[in-house]
Amino acid sequence: MTRILQLLGPMLACFLMLAGPSFAQDQAARVVVPGAPPGGAYVDGCYRVDRPLYGPYRIRLCFGNRGQGTYAVQGPQLTCEGRLTWRVAGDTVNLSLRRTSCNLGRAWAAAEVTCRPRGLVSVLLDELIREITGQGSGRPRVVVPDRPTVGRLTCTYYPTVAGAPIRPFFANRILQEPRS
Repeated sequence: MTRILQLLGPMLACFLMLAGPSFAQDQAARVVVPGAPPGGAYVDGCYRVDRPLYGPYRIRLCFGNRGQGTYAVQGPQLTCEGRLTWRVAGDTVNLSLRRTSCNLGRAWAAAEVTCRPRGLVSVLLDELIREITGQGSGRPRVVVPDRPTVGRLTCTYYPTVAGAPIRPFFANRILQEPRS
């Protein structure tokens, strides 16, 4: 019995040392949000880009486990599904979109994206304006205590294609589970 414990002890220690860092960046990673509760808010789930970035193509970003995720690009006669990696550094979420093959023999180029959550004051002002203009009435709301999540990101898209312009955009959280 002691021989088994002598063998399992070092193996368990090695496993914990190797597994520890990989769990540091998981689906429940928090980002610092101005005006939010201490400890920040969770960045997880999927976000839809609010405008076409290049041509008529729409993008969806999904943050998955351990800094991995997916993205999808859709538009007229184009469908792409690719992988991304992400990490949180203070109040910034950095994403690396990998080049991916699309339908009809085309591809979507790799890119870097940086995002920051919108501050609580900005979110409250948007909600107030929606209520005043009548655009917010009747919208269902669900309150989830003790789980602040980021609802909207302010982002910048840095393409790797020479000559392609840098594009700012907003990414709005959607109710869709990320693919791992």
